[in-house]
Amino acid sequence: AAFQDGDTFPGQLQKMIGEKKYGIINAGVSGYGPFQISRLLHHLIKYKPTIVLIQFLDFMRVPLYRQKIIKGKRRLQFYQRVKRISYLAAFLLKLTSRRYVSIRGPYMNRKLDKKVLWEKNKKYLDSMCDLCKKSGAELVFLVWPASEAQKIHNSYFRERVTQYCQENKIYGFDAAKTFSYYRDSELKLENDAHPSALANRLAAKVAYQCLKENKLVS
Repeated sequence: AAFQDGDTFPGQLQKMIGEKKYGIINAGVSGYGPFQISRLLHHLIKYKPTIVLIQFLDFMRVPLYRQKIIKGKRRLQFYQRVKRISYLAAFLLKLTSRRYVSIRGPYMNRKLDKKVLWEKNKKYLDSMCDLCKKSGAELVFLVWPASEAQKIHNSYFRERVTQYCQENKIYGFDAAKTFSYYRDSELKLENDAHPSALANRLAAKVAYQCLKENKLVS
């Protein structure tokens, strides 16, 4: 949010690695959960990446309720049609039904226990892990240190993903320690939960250190 490609986390990482050595493709989609990331990776693996770096935010986006998904899809498509006609009308519609006007709405499951959510999502991590092993791509996981840590169980999922990486012998890193040296207000955009330019640079720096230490890049 709010940045050109070169100022995002992948863009900053590209600058640190160097454009002549490696090309970084930012394939991230805002609002995607692990199951959507896994499906996207299965489409993109045909380009034979050397390294796949997956950034997670929360694990509450799970396709569990078919009726909710169908209703959400219809509502989202209706919102998009209204938006093409009138931004003002779309804004008013968004105020009346925020839960279904984003790509994540139909999949949000905030009432499920964090342990249940982890078990529901683990199979998607397994799928990505198996896919990268078969294709020969190195897999790296990052759970973004979110500002709303308690609300989305951020610390819990960072711990689970760290343990998962160790058990499956894949790479992972945690930027939480680096983030802890800064105030929360410095790491977010003003009046917005999205990461600031500083947060993007810090995450890129930790990612670069992980790639260098594990000799994934020269």
